[in-house]
Amino acid sequence: MIRVALCLMLAGCASQNMRDTYAHGDIDRDGCIAYRCKAYCKADATPEQIAAFTSGTIDAGEAKQLKRLKLWIGADTATTIGALAVCEAVKEANPILGSNPSAFAVVLYNGIAYAITHHQAAESPYWCSTERQIRIAANIRVAASVNNAIVLGLCQ
Repeated sequence: MIRVALCLMLAGCASQNMRDTYAHGDIDRDGCIAYRCKAYCKADATPEQIAAFTSGTIDAGEAKQLKRLKLWIGADTATTIGALAVCEAVKEANPILGSNPSAFAVVLYNGIAYAITHHQAAESPYWCSTERQIRIAANIRVAASVNNAIVLGLCQ
């Protein structure tokens, strides 16, 4: 129960990283301007200008946090599977997976979670990074991995 409460508190901190509190771009040159993660385009902006201004990219901060997330999703997956296999009394707290998921279900769930996060990072424009959300997701996986490792250590 404590783990679920901790995850909910950390997830509540997730919000869009509004890197720019000021306008970004040049409406005369690009046809668009960004303010607080929203793009505003001139009525006569060409589709090419709009596409170029709003195209997604993985910036350096997102790439760093995606590597960190991949590491901790792997650790969470391994410790979850280990704890469920070794400790008979252990139950999974994630309601999506159920109380006793198979190893395949755990791997599939975590793989899908990473794929969605990576896709969202790739779709975000450079002026509106998802680095903060990825860092929060990685921190949640760190907490889950440590918790699983402690349970696994106490069980043996």
